Amino acid sequence: MWAQDETKIPLMMETKNIPPFWRSKRLILAIFSLLLAALLLFLFLPRNAGPHRAIPGQTTLLLECSGLLRAQMAVEKKATGAWKAVLHSPLFTTCFADAKSALDLFKHEPSILQAMAQQKALIAYTLHPSDSLHALFIVSLHKSINLDKVLKNNPLSAKKFLHQFHGNDIYTVHLSKTARLEVAISGNLLLFSRRATLVEDALGQLENPHHWWTDRPYLDAFPDAVLTLHLRPSALAEQVRGQMLPSGRAIPDLVSRNIVWAGLSWDGTQVVSKIETSGFWGEMAHWSAPTDARLWKILPDNTHFLARAGLRNPLLFFDLLAPTRTQDFNQYLLPWVGDEAAFVVGQPLSPDLSGDRMLIFSVRDSLKAVQSLRAYSRERGAAPGVSGAYQMFDLWGFSQSALLAPLLGDDAGFRNPVCTLVDGYVVFAPDRSSLEIFLDKYLVNQTLAYHIDFLQLIEKTDPNAPVSCWLNAAYLPNLLSRLSTLSPDASLTQTGWIQAGITPKSGHQATVSWASQVISQPVPETDVLWKTSLQATIISPPQWIAQADGNPQIWAQDIRNTLYCLDASNGAIRWTRALHDPILSAISGIRYYGSQVTYCAFNTAERLFLLDEQGKDVPGFPLSLPAPASNGICVVDFDGSEQFHYFVGCENGKMYGFDPLGKPLEGWNGRPIKGPARQPMIHFQHKGKDYLALLTETGNLYVWGRDGTLRFDPVAFSGTFNGPLASDAASAIPRLYAANTQGEMFACSLSGVFQKQTTGKNPALAAFGSFQGDARCEWAVLSGRTLRAGQWTDRGVKSLFSTQLNDNYQDIFFSENQIGLVNRLGRRVSLVQASGKLAPGFPLGGHTAFVQGRLQEVRMLVVGNGMGVWAYRVR
Repeated sequence: MWAQDETKIPLMMETKNIPPFWRSKRLILAIFSLLLAALLLFLFLPRNAGPHRAIPGQTTLLLECSGLLRAQMAVEKKATGAWKAVLHSPLFTTCFADAKSALDLFKHEPSILQAMAQQKALIAYTLHPSDSLHALFIVSLHKSINLDKVLKNNPLSAKKFLHQFHGNDIYTVHLSKTARLEVAISGNLLLFSRRATLVEDALGQLENPHHWWTDRPYLDAFPDAVLTLHLRPSALAEQVRGQMLPSGRAIPDLVSRNIVWAGLSWDGTQVVSKIETSGFWGEMAHWSAPTDARLWKILPDNTHFLARAGLRNPLLFFDLLAPTRTQDFNQYLLPWVGDEAAFVVGQPLSPDLSGDRMLIFSVRDSLKAVQSLRAYSRERGAAPGVSGAYQMFDLWGFSQSALLAPLLGDDAGFRNPVCTLVDGYVVFAPDRSSLEIFLDKYLVNQTLAYHIDFLQLIEKTDPNAPVSCWLNAAYLPNLLSRLSTLSPDASLTQTGWIQAGITPKSGHQATVSWASQVISQPVPETDVLWKTSLQATIISPPQWIAQADGNPQIWAQDIRNTLYCLDASNGAIRWTRALHDPILSAISGIRYYGSQVTYCAFNTAERLFLLDEQGKDVPGFPLSLPAPASNGICVVDFDGSEQFHYFVGCENGKMYGFDPLGKPLEGWNGRPIKGPARQPMIHFQHKGKDYLALLTETGNLYVWGRDGTLRFDPVAFSGTFNGPLASDAASAIPRLYAANTQGEMFACSLSGVFQKQTTGKNPALAAFGSFQGDARCEWAVLSGRTLRAGQWTDRGVKSLFSTQLNDNYQDIFFSENQIGLVNRLGRRVSLVQASGKLAPGFPLGGHTAFVQGRLQEVRMLVVGNGMGVWAYRVR
């Protein structure tokens, strides 16, 4: 006892004798040691221990469940709402199908059954095509189990095989002839997947305590969620980069540079989301601020995507977004920019979205903005024919892209941008046509501010979010098809409008609020897609010319005889060519001599032309005709060998034929005819024989063989014929059809025997075509405002419908199994369906015959309208 006391007393006395400096030094050393230990623990222990240690590094998407069965029941219960389609998408259905296979395998083992019902489970997706949406499942057990023993007693399958990976046992269990499940145990973690490589990757990852997934600071930000989704944008970028088209190649890397991690949780009723930011978005708290958006007043109602930012500090915003700002940008744009910036994608039509995007900036000083844009136009050059007034707006078109280059780089779509000032915003568009459509919709209130579904969406959004992204998911397939080869799940398109509002928090964390609104308003039956102004009034119907690269062209001619080639996706003028005369024929697109280049054949009164895609003459063309042409050429490929022949009638009363090189064709060096040929010859085949048929204005019908000999003696019909000749050679009883201006119709057999029927009143317009798209030939006759349609049968004429129109029309033709009508005086065009009813959304503006075609998923109608070509979307 005393010895012990004596030992303590000296020690106490020794402590008391230590100078204060040394006592504080020991305290400092103790604190330093604790900090060093904490640092070592931070460096060598993962932030997210437990099952996160097994997540393979290549995982792109991670689902986290507070119980697999609990999550599945919550998803199945979600029978209504905008997210129903998402929760029932293949990602989730495949997930729960694989989980059910595991449940059936282990349902006899209480510890596993309890873990799958209550314990944390991770489902890791690589999203690599080879995995086919099959994931790795990681389930936390209360304790480790003997997997071999459990599998021996399972009720599902006795067929199992064992292999080892890094000293770990992996069992391959055959569930059926085609399905198998890979299963392993590591500590208290149960691993299973349809893919053995995923289980092996998890076991290999467990040997390394640190990797991307375990080091995420916000991975446990949703403790009470039933289901949480984690996304690694950098891994996603690796997966999709090879599937991006040139126009979208920069997008995955752009996203991954600014978003490190994204998490979204669902508790069965609401969605909560956060992101970990970096780069430009990492500084969001310093440059962004909530603003009262007035943007909806000007954005068109066919907006598909919108990214919008409220600006607290525009200078910092542009410093980070465009660190290499040019002097032009600083002098002519920065001084007037206000507190809002937006990037907009309208209806996706251009193959690379080049004509569908817009940049919009709010204006702090309108006078300064106008002065700056005018000054830039003077100093750097205005685009010829673009700048000027439109409606009540001044438009400025620029001959170069230096003003926007710091934001867009060398963007092909904005090399000659055009802009205007609209309701406190400067709107930059790729071309004048796009901007005119934008202004047209603004002037007639076809904007988002008048879109009921969009207004309902705004009520659900967070008004304090300074940055937001808006997507009309109904058009997501169209948007993605312009950027990539990816195909979104159809269920996503059913969600309608989706909005994400982003609010920065401390550090590099930001919260994301989500809102959605199912689209209830029907899509408009027709809508203007683009319009292009010409130098003079258009006189020829626009022609749709398909191209080998899938980007069709529109060819048209104006009253000054200038030929235009337009891009069908946005109406941009590719080239023009001055001709001496009007074009008399249709413009036929042909593949000349097997080339992948599409050439176009047509004729004027004096010449026969063959042009390439750039409007240049093919060597050997144009051909000078023997006499002025009276009709348009007929282009024939007799044997499908891409060896084209050309036939044309001339004012000297003769028909001429030319071979593919433009040389006179044997047997066709001037076939005499009676009466002027105003309509083109037609060609068809029947029972292996070629027929070349021509009807003159005075009703003389000629039918020749390929060599120019008559198939039967010429037939004379009574009356005057201003409409086309037609045939249904592939039908059971082939005939030739024609109608005169007195309302009489003629049907002639291929032996020269004809019948006549009266189908309309004098005067009458007639057209022939097909409602069904089959071999039968239908007819349509317009007498005044009465439109009749029918078929010619063995018993004579059969009526399909007779309808009274509410307008006067001067032209009739068949178009895409429907009847096209043109009121040239009133500049209106209509489309009549096979039922005899006017197609929804008609009439539309236009004064020429129109052409229809498809651009990707969009059905288009292109028509001449005054001094321009207009393209409509039609359903």
